[in-house]
Amino acid sequence: MIAKNKKTKKQNKWQDSAFSILLGLFLAVALWFLVSSNLQVNQKRASLISRVEELREEISVLSARNEQLKSGLAQSQDDDYWKGRLYEQGYVVPGEEAVVIVPPPENREVAEEKEKNWLETVKGIFGF
Repeated sequence: MIAKNKKTKKQNKWQDSAFSILLGLFLAVALWFLVSSNLQVNQKRASLISRVEELREEISVLSARNEQLKSGLAQSQDDDYWKGRLYEQGYVVPGEEAVVIVPPPENREVAEEKEKNWLETVKGIFGF
């Protein structure tokens, strides 16, 4: 019986060390899997956070544009707005006349006289 105990102890030592190695290897693989998946989740979270910020900026721009369009829509529903637009295009109410105000033409001689100093003006008068 003593001989059998010695052999079983050697086998148990080998089995214990093999089990410990396998258990350590399994734990290392599980730890590597958990760390790598955590890194992937963090990278994905960072990209999603940046996308959320971009979308928030886009929402603020679009909401400002929406407010502009709403105010334009409210303005366009006013009769005075459409009357003004029609007057700009040349339409008038029957019985009225359209009056067009034209700016005065630029006169180059007047501009040149303004650019001359008083001595040149006196020379021009006396013909020097």
